[in-house]
This record gives sequence, structure tokens and C-alpha cells, in this order.
Amino acid sequence: MKAWITSILRFHPRRGMDFIIELINLSAEKYGKSDLDSPERYSSIPIDRSTIGVGKVKIQLNDGGTIEQYCSSRLWFGYRGFSVMPYLLQSALMALENWLISYAEHSKSSETTLEWIFNYILKNSNSVALTAILVSIAVGYPEKFGKFAIPFMKVPEFYELEIERKVKERGGNEIDWHNTLLNRDPFAKMYSKERRTATLRKWRKEDLESLVVRLQFTNLREEILAIIDDLKEKMLDKKLGGFLFHRIDSRGWKPELGEENNGIILNSGKLEPELEEVQQKSQQELELTNRFFSLALWSEKKLKKETLEQDYYSDWRDALTEAKDLYDILINAQANNLTSLHYGGIVKACVLFIREHSSELNEDDIVWCSEIIIPLILENNDVENLVEDKADITGVGVAASIIPIFFDFTEEKEEKQFVKTLIAIAITHSNKSIRIGIANGIREHLWDRDKDFAQKCLLGSIEYARLILKEFNERKDNRLFHGAYNQENHEYDSRKDWVENLREQICFQEFKFDIGSFTFSTHSSWDILNPCLMIPNGLSNTSHSSFFIRMLTVLFEIEELERSYRYEREEKIDYELSFNFAKKFAEYLLSLSDAALEPYIQKLLNGCEQAPELIYNILLWIEYSAEHMDRKSLYWNFWEKLSIKVQGIAISISNKHSRNWGQDKKIKLIRGMMHADTPWQKLDYKNQDIVLGKELIIEFVENAGGNPDVFEAMASLMYHFPDVFLDTGVYILSKHQNVIGGNVLFSNVNTVFYLENCIQRFLLENNTGPLSKKMHQSCLILLDAIVETASSKAYYLREHLIRSRRINNGINFS
Repeated sequence: MKAWITSILRFHPRRGMDFIIELINLSAEKYGKSDLDSPERYSSIPIDRSTIGVGKVKIQLNDGGTIEQYCSSRLWFGYRGFSVMPYLLQSALMALENWLISYAEHSKSSETTLEWIFNYILKNSNSVALTAILVSIAVGYPEKFGKFAIPFMKVPEFYELEIERKVKERGGNEIDWHNTLLNRDPFAKMYSKERRTATLRKWRKEDLESLVVRLQFTNLREEILAIIDDLKEKMLDKKLGGFLFHRIDSRGWKPELGEENNGIILNSGKLEPELEEVQQKSQQELELTNRFFSLALWSEKKLKKETLEQDYYSDWRDALTEAKDLYDILINAQANNLTSLHYGGIVKACVLFIREHSSELNEDDIVWCSEIIIPLILENNDVENLVEDKADITGVGVAASIIPIFFDFTEEKEEKQFVKTLIAIAITHSNKSIRIGIANGIREHLWDRDKDFAQKCLLGSIEYARLILKEFNERKDNRLFHGAYNQENHEYDSRKDWVENLREQICFQEFKFDIGSFTFSTHSSWDILNPCLMIPNGLSNTSHSSFFIRMLTVLFEIEELERSYRYEREEKIDYELSFNFAKKFAEYLLSLSDAALEPYIQKLLNGCEQAPELIYNILLWIEYSAEHMDRKSLYWNFWEKLSIKVQGIAISISNKHSRNWGQDKKIKLIRGMMHADTPWQKLDYKNQDIVLGKELIIEFVENAGGNPDVFEAMASLMYHFPDVFLDTGVYILSKHQNVIGGNVLFSNVNTVFYLENCIQRFLLENNTGPLSKKMHQSCLILLDAIVETASSKAYYLREHLIRSRRINNGINFS
């Protein structure tokens, strides 16, 4: 709907079709001769270039002719948005499908015209990107297009592609990319509605097989059956073909009386013995896989404390029994090739049993869970270059997080020392998921059990960040001066030595260094976040404050240096660090008392100038966390503390005529605080929680409304929440416009849209009676300015205001 191609099809269908066909054909030709789908694409082994390219299929037309088309899943899924095809091509395909649907539903053209359109697209296309659309239209409107689609039914590849496409259809659960925090388009809701309509079309869960079955109950039955017989000869995979023909060949079906609606049901009958054996085996594998997935989903949701969508087990004891049974199946190698994923579900279940039910577990159950969890921490703890598993599918991260709880099961000194060693190994483990997991575990479970050891772990994690960077730099220097790294000749030949020394130090020795003296030249930015994660929320002491203040200082300096166009980092910085730190720090700030919070506030105020993007992220996470805690007023408390400072920045920026990269970051902070780009939902309109910050926002706009971004933000709030902001907003914005004049305040993308629509709603729907003199004058000032932007809507609203609206001098409605 958003693409301009839609307009071409609407006003000149023939040129629109020709343009889309030519665009897709040129792209398909380039793609068809590329190596994008070649398995050897990234191989260092020389390959035969003549074998590179996309396969083709032959389509026999109804008139007896034959065409060839490039065929791949990339091309077939393009019109549904499941492909990695460029967005322009996807938009063109989507526009063509929408136009064909509209034509099928509303056009009164003859059958000859419909056939001509169908065949014109098919014959002139060199790829299945357009053919897939024709299949969709034929499935959706079999009575109009079904017989034109007979050529498609003769191509075995299309059945497989359609099955794959149908599996990918998610219906109402499809991701809505138009409804995101980054979308500032005022028409986003319209685009979202259009995409949802396309997604929920009733035939999306049908496919080419459905069309074949339907046409067997028309006058085309004999022709369709002949096609089925021909397909049986073409199908190379006889098992796959056997199931296909069992589903689509109606000659073996038997009628039965339906019990529910007293209708006739056609039963496809029994499978052949060979196929039935395959089916039974697949069903058994599926049932076993479902058991593993049920345990994985149950434990995942329980660990995250999310609401279960269904009752997987009567209670956790049944889940424990099931976990043990499934573990035995894995050990006996009865599971399929998803073993690692299945094992991850068992690991997470064990973590849940230890974390939530340790006091109810008997000794044997504790030992069983421990024997699954502990080896995960011990294995591969010194192996370098492990593949990072951010999703923690294997469960090693959450397994590490509950190791401090093992102190509850120990009595002997040696047992306690083993747990400490295990924690030290996790802190310095090669697997990043385990390092993050133990950091979270120390925060949640260790401080209450052994405060002194928890502090040593925090210091040890900081030391690990220093030593890992030291090792990296030494290896880099060795490669620079001596060529490839030689492990035998280099004195720093293994991380094992310093890692073992550090683990020993964490368990038995003391650390002597300044916790607040690190930089990213001395400590690895990829590992310095873990000590932050170890600090418990609500606990504030000198060392923790010093560490957080130092983190803020270093991140401020980095962001400030980045504003220099000539700045080049000597050291590489983790690009996710600032965002991830902001999340942790926001949670920590919300847990502090007002007195403990005070030292950080001044630092954050300084950061509004030095590092506005970091402050934006911190405030964003404060809002998220406060809402999650159901204490939204906490967000506005922080908002108020930063407001005066950000107002000053907004005023300063509005007085400058040029914009640079540094200003863009500050503008992002301003717009974030003012919710200029928030994608408001229906629930927001219903609850109107924004009213908690009404007075603060109005004060901000009163002082800094001369800034175009603040001006637009207020216009947006007036548009979305007229009951809260419209009356006051009109007065404030008209005051700023009266002072500044011109169209400067309307320079942002959506300002005019928001204002002209909320004024229209106010004048023509919500307030049709006499206006106060102040309101009349304020609306006139704003409409005069909008008219100068060439808005016809504003012109007619102004005429209505001047000619038709009375001024009530007796009552002041303000």
C-alpha cells in the first residue's frame, strides 16, 4: 500500500504490470546467474563456475507452448515477505497481488479478460516470483482462475514450495514491522492494517493441493486426474509423492456420514503398507519431539516467570519425572538429531527444580540435577573461540546462574571449597553465556549466602577483564612483529596459566587494586559488564558506587569522543555495551533510596551534554522497568530530575542553524523524553497513563517549545491524547509560533499532520459551539502558519474558523 507501484497499477494497469514484470525479470536474471544459493559460495576450494546458478523449471502452457522460469524458495516467497529479497521487489510483488485480488473481487470483466491478464503475466515472467502470486490468486478464487492454473499443477516442484510457504504462514502472530519504536510514519497504522489484511486472507493456509482437490469436483475432473497420473511418473521421491497423491487423488476416497453436521465426509482411506510404516515412525518421532519441546517450553516460561499458555504438567513433580524419563531416552540414543536442543530443555528444568524447589527435593533428586548441571560448567572451560550462543539454547547460562545455591547442600569445608572453585571457573569460563549466567547468579543468590566471597567474585571478574585484554594485546603484538602466532615459542603461550592463577586468587587470596580506575585501554569492554551484573539491586556501598561512577565516566568519554569526525578508536569497543549497561544501571537506580540515588543524579545531568544517547537508553530502560514493576510514577520522578537540563539543551539547539552528529544524539534524547516517536497503542489511549507526566511535559513545552522537535512532540501528544493535552497545547504552541513566526517550528516530518488533524477534530467534532476568544485566536495563529506550508486542509479549516465559528466573549472556556 505504501509503495508508489500501487498507484501505477490503479491508474494504468497495463503499464503497471509491464513495469513489475520487467523489474522482477531483470532482478531474477541477475540472481539466476549468481552464486547466492550455491553451497560452495564461501568455500576456499575452487569450483566449476559453469555449475553456479539457480535451477529452472519448465511450465507447459494451456495453449501447448512451454516456458522456463528460474525457481527457488527466495523467489517463491517474495510476495509474502518471507524471503531475503530486496524490499523494493517485495513491495512490487505485494502490490501486484493486492491489485489482482481487488480485480478478482470487484471487476465485472469477462472471463476472457481475466484469462488474458493471468496468461500475460505468466508468459512474460522469467521466474516463479510472479508465478507464485498467480498460484495464490487461483487458490483464493478457484471459480474464476482455477482452470487457468492447470499448467502449475503439472510442476512437482511447486507442490513442495507451497507446502514450505504454508508452514511459514503465521496468521495473526506475524511480526508487524510497521508497529515498532523506530517507526515515525503517521500512516503506520494504515500500512499495518493493510499487511494484516493480507496475512489473514482465508486461503493463506491452503495451497496448490487444495486447488487440485477442488477442481476434481468440477467439469475439469478428468483433466485433473490425468495430471495426477502424469505427476506419479515424474515424482522422483516416491515416498513423498505417495503421501501427496494420497491427499489429492479422490479416486480412492470413500464417502462417510459426518456425525456432527449430518453431512457427507470423503475419507481418503488407508495408506499403503510401506507409507503407513513411514507415517507411524514419523508420528512416534513427533510424539517424542513434542515431549521434549513441552518440557523445554514449560521450564523456559517458568524460569522467566511467565504465564503458561497450557497445563503441561499437573505440578513440578510430574515435570521432574518426565525430565528423568527423557534424559534416559537421550542417554540410550533414542532421540533424533535435535539432541542438543532437547538436552537444553532438561538442563533448564533441572535449574528450575534447584532454584524454586530445592527445599522440597530429596537427596537423590538433588544429586541427579547436580550431575547434569556441574559437568556443563567444567567441560570446555579453557577452550578458546567457542561459538557464542546468545539465546542459551543449551541452557549453560541459566545452569551457571544457580551454582551459588549449591552452598545450601554443603556442610563440609571441602564441599564448600568445591562450590567456590566451580564459581571461579564459571567467572573465567571460555563460554560467554556461562560468564553472564554466573554474574546474574552471584547477584541473585550469593550476597545473602557469603557476602565477602561475592565481593571477591566481583573483583575477580574485573581482573578477568584486564587479563583477557592483556592476553589479546600480547598476541596481537606477537603477530605484528613475529608473523603468525607461535604457541610453542611465545612466553605467554596459553591462557590456562593466568586463568588458573586467577581462579586460585578468587578462591583463596585477596585483591589489591582500585575498583574505579579502569579504562577500555586496560580492561576488555566485552567483559567489563559482568561485574556490573554481579552488583545486587538495593545494595549501595562505596566500592559499588565507585565502580558505577567509573563506568559512566568511561562511557561518557567514549561517546563524547565519537562526536569528533576525525576520531578513530585505538581499541575496539563492544558496540552493545552502552545499551546493555543502561539496562542494568536502570534497574539498579530504581532499587535505591533517594539518599543513595543523589550521587548518580548529578552524574546523569552531566551526561545529558556529554553522552545524550547513553542517557536516552538509561531513561528508556527506567521507563520499561518501572512499568514492569507497576510503579510508573518512578519513571516520572527520574524524568523530572533531568527535565531542566534537557530543556536547556533543547533551547540551545533551537538557537543554532546547523545540525551535526552531536546534536542528533541530543535531539534523540529530547524526542525520547517527550515521547515524540512513541508508537501509541489502543491500550495507551484507554488507560492514558501519560497523564502522570502531564504537568511536567507542559512545563517542558512552555520553556522549550521554540525547539521544532519539542513543538512536534507536543503536537503528537495533542493528536493522540486530546483530552489530556489539546486545550493547553493549542495555547502553548500558538504562543511559541507567534514569537518565532515563519515555518521553522513546522520543519519536522509530522508536525503539520498532527496539528491540522487534531484541530480538525476539535473544531468539527468535539467542540462545535462558540469558542473563547483565546482559543479562537490560538487556532487561527496555528492555521495561518500551516496554510503557509501549502496545506489545503488547513486552508479550509481556517475559512471555517473565520466565517462559521462564533466567539463567546461572556465565558472564558480556557
